[in-house]
Amino acid sequence: MEDDHANKPAIDRRLDRLTERHEALTQSIEFMHRGWEERWTASADALKQDGENIRTLARNSKILHESIQSLEAIATAHQQRIEHLEGQ
Repeated sequence: MEDDHANKPAIDRRLDRLTERHEALTQSIEFMHRGWEERWTASADALKQDGENIRTLARNSKILHESIQSLEAIATAHQQRIEHLEGQ
């Protein structure tokens, strides 16, 4: 093989090296592209989950707010009852 390499004209050796570099570059780009696609998909999945979590949090916040309003109404009614009993 060494003899073949030494016997090839310089232009053929340059073309061989260029072809090897081109193949290596192509593989690198394909590898980077796959990595980018995986990160993009993971990002999209995370955003979807974030949206679901925010909707759940909003729903729970509304329930909590309604519960607090109910407790406020109960406390007000009790306070009025106490004031009424103390006034008798």
